[in-house]
Amino acid sequence: AAGRYLAVGEDGLIAVREAAAWRPLAVPQQAGDHGAALSASDAWTVDGSGSAFHYDGDRWSKAKTGSSNPLSAVLASAPDDVWFFGAAGNVERAATYHWNGDTITVGRAEIPSTRYYGAWASGPDDLWAVGGKGGGEAGPVGPLILHGRGTPVVWENVSTGLMAPSMLLYGVWGSGPQDLWIVGGNGTVLHG
Repeated sequence: AAGRYLAVGEDGLIAVREAAAWRPLAVPQQAGDHGAALSASDAWTVDGSGSAFHYDGDRWSKAKTGSSNPLSAVLASAPDDVWFFGAAGNVERAATYHWNGDTITVGRAEIPSTRYYGAWASGPDDLWAVGGKGGGEAGPVGPLILHGRGTPVVWENVSTGLMAPSMLLYGVWGSGPQDLWIVGGNGTVLHG
């Protein structure tokens, strides 16, 4: 189909597809491995130094998150509703960062600190983030699912039902609030 599309890959690669070809998109510095796009002129990515970057269709600009800790996932449900996930500076709690279209505010999710690899929203009051922590890291080990609901958003840890402590979850997507898909290591696919 005709149009302009964005893709985020490993090691800061961000590509744009115009006409029938993909080409790398220049970014001001090392971008992260995770991004979210509402359109070809409204996209976000995060990096391991606590920075978030916004793309307006022409250029990238750095958004101040107030964090120097790694950010590893981002989701966008609207231009004024973007969430970033990362460490809170300790091993006990994770942090969430919210863009309201004007500023970024910091909150703490009452869940164990972890690395988030994927995030998705069916709407502004149905937000999901997935990840986990391997055995070489401090704190609880295993897969984690975070669900945010309501206004203001309240985050809760959702039981995975997975017994493998080394299992990590890498992606989440759905077609609506009643159709959620989560994928992880060792061929794990969860649907609910």
